[in-house]
Amino acid sequence: MRTKRMLALGAVFLVVIQLVPGPYSSSMNTAPSGQLLQSSGLDPTTVSHIVEACGDCHSTATRWPWYSRVAPMSWLIAKDVADGRKFLNFSAWKAYGSAGQGQLLQLAAERIKDGSMPPRRYSLLHADAEWKTKTRAMVVDALLAESARLAKLE
Repeated sequence: MRTKRMLALGAVFLVVIQLVPGPYSSSMNTAPSGQLLQSSGLDPTTVSHIVEACGDCHSTATRWPWYSRVAPMSWLIAKDVADGRKFLNFSAWKAYGSAGQGQLLQLAAERIKDGSMPPRRYSLLHADAEWKTKTRAMVVDALLAESARLAKLE
């Protein structure tokens, strides 16, 4: 009897928190994914891999899955996206300038190489974000090469 009561209270709680306005908003998306990294010297294949794996959190071209509208997942996803955009936003690529772009590309390459990007919890829900070893190495090499090219411009 006690288990049933706890399950009922849990179900009621989940229903009630759905009434709390969530952070999701289609107005949070302002850039089509085709415009990401447009001014970079990266080849289109690399850009495509980056947009596919990183664009949801690191741009304003986020693809919001259905569960991003369900509390409490909506709160966690919105926080991850806000944090990702705050650190690196491919939609604002030109605003970083050559020096900032080079540093961000180098840092991104390091994070991709060591496996901390994309985060494991993201990869579990988004199989397209998990790169094969060969693709990961190609993206890391391209990011480092572009970072080195940008460093020479200074």
